[in-house]
Amino acid sequence: MSQLGWLHKDEKVLNNSEIKELFKGVDKVSTPSKTSYEQALETVKQFEQRQKDLEWIEKELSKGLQQFEQIKFQVNKGRKEVVFAGVRGDGQLKLTKSKCTDSDVFEESIGKLIAVKRALGEDTKKVEELIESKKTYWWNYQ
Repeated sequence: MSQLGWLHKDEKVLNNSEIKELFKGVDKVSTPSKTSYEQALETVKQFEQRQKDLEWIEKELSKGLQQFEQIKFQVNKGRKEVVFAGVRGDGQLKLTKSKCTDSDVFEESIGKLIAVKRALGEDTKKVEELIESKKTYWWNYQ
């Protein structure tokens, strides 16, 4: 039996011309171009960097929250905002808010970290640099 003997129709083994006819119009798999391969590698690189950034955000948030005795977040995804209330060990109440612009992608963890850093009087510039713009997503280019 030939290698293609498994291709059968109605219990009849198909010959090469019948197989070609069966697959007529089916796209062939091709080797990716150098450009598409490089784009895929860049996408993977960006994804891996984003994962590292998100890990850093979580660690920073945890570190900031440890400076409070009581905490409460109110997240409003529709309004793209996070409100933070925290009570420090000395009884001092801190209320802060972070709000995402319309052109940016809302990420709850980034909003929380910005609000906590503001409550602590810390600089938020590094965190703000991690906010993704909506225009970075592929569906905006189609």
